[in-house]
Amino acid sequence: MRRMDTRRRSEHRETARAAPHRSEPMSVEVVDLETVRNAGRRGPNTIVAVIGLLIAAILFGVVIASPRPAPSPSSPSPASAVSLATQSPEASLAATPRPSRPRPTVPPTLPAPTPYPWEWRSVVVDAFISGVQILRMWSLPDRVVALISTEGEGGELTPGLMVSLDGENWARGLVPVPGFQFSAGAVANDRLWVLGYSRPDSESPPKYTMWSTSDGSTWSSPGDLEGFRSGAIDVSFMERGPGGWVAIARQAPTSIVAPPGMSIEVSADGVHWRTAKQFADRSKSAVGLANDGTRWILVIEGDAGADGVEVTALRSIDGRSWTSAPVATFSGYVSGVSAGPGGFLVVGGETVTAERPRAWLSTGGREWTTVQVPPGAGRPSAGVLNVVTTEVGYLAIGRFSGETWRSANGVDWVSFPAWQDIGTGSLMGVTTIGDRIVAWGLAGEADVTIFIGSLERMVR
Repeated sequence: MRRMDTRRRSEHRETARAAPHRSEPMSVEVVDLETVRNAGRRGPNTIVAVIGLLIAAILFGVVIASPRPAPSPSSPSPASAVSLATQSPEASLAATPRPSRPRPTVPPTLPAPTPYPWEWRSVVVDAFISGVQILRMWSLPDRVVALISTEGEGGELTPGLMVSLDGENWARGLVPVPGFQFSAGAVANDRLWVLGYSRPDSESPPKYTMWSTSDGSTWSSPGDLEGFRSGAIDVSFMERGPGGWVAIARQAPTSIVAPPGMSIEVSADGVHWRTAKQFADRSKSAVGLANDGTRWILVIEGDAGADGVEVTALRSIDGRSWTSAPVATFSGYVSGVSAGPGGFLVVGGETVTAERPRAWLSTGGREWTTVQVPPGAGRPSAGVLNVVTTEVGYLAIGRFSGETWRSANGVDWVSFPAWQDIGTGSLMGVTTIGDRIVAWGLAGEADVTIFIGSLERMVR
């Protein structure tokens, strides 16, 4: 009987050796071997029962320790309607995952990722608001704030705000005060600053105020503006830089046929303003204002007759004294300026025969160099509509197309084709949040759409 007991213990040890090694602890019921010996004295039936208990316990532990397969993630749908929550923006966005910088491991049996940034998703905006337009977007450290305009039943336009942490899930923001009309906005010190006006009644002149927010719903104001020109009918651009604020205002026309004039307004604190420069030539218009932390660059264009347009850059250190330098004279248009790692970049398009991109670069605003930007990868006849500076350099989008360009230094450019979802539509603007590109425009003929792409994939 003792020999049989020894043989079965040996079989138990061999079974334990054969069991695969696992890093996770197995839950196994412990049975004292002395119990087995005592059971052997009671008879073979008892021994069989106890040994059966041992084998069952071991098998139970192996099953418990076996890994369960992870659920496969569901693939996002290519297009979905934006759902605006009715609760407060903070409550709506609290559960929204923030954009990350994933670096997925590509199995060696699969081809490398394509060099295109397009893992695009799109959300149709006017599926939930009739007559909506997206006018601007600003990127804060943890969210994007979009300025929208909606059309009422009587045709009146009402401004509003949308807020998103990732560009896909949106909630309604709050305007500073009821009836506030947005003119211009800029991000400074991790806050969105907007300048606009309200009117007590239709006969009263506009009363300009400045407000700031860090979340798109809670606003604060430094106070009513003093010294801001009462004749200003709109503010095209504003930026904060060394010494305070600079705003580009359009003045009321002197007659029915005369175009509105333009002026540069400056302020050290956002409350007390004065006019730094008034433009005598009313045919000139501002197309962009940028600041690199040490100086402002204002880009204006004017009519050059048969030669097309004359593009000029005005440079200022303090916002009060401005000097001009020629950029280019050509047949086409300029559409924006951005300060980035290579300096100030002005973008536009040439329209002599077929439209093609044009760009000029300057480190300080005094001398400008023509930059060769390749034609669009998918639609060669496309100029540049908008340019922004990102953590990977300059990012530009095509006019009336989904073409996109990227440059780390403003000189060497890579062109990316449009993505399929845009169809016959076009882009109107672009910004970024985290590693995501957030663009807005039209998909097809009428759908106002937000497109979300990957900034990381542009540099692979």
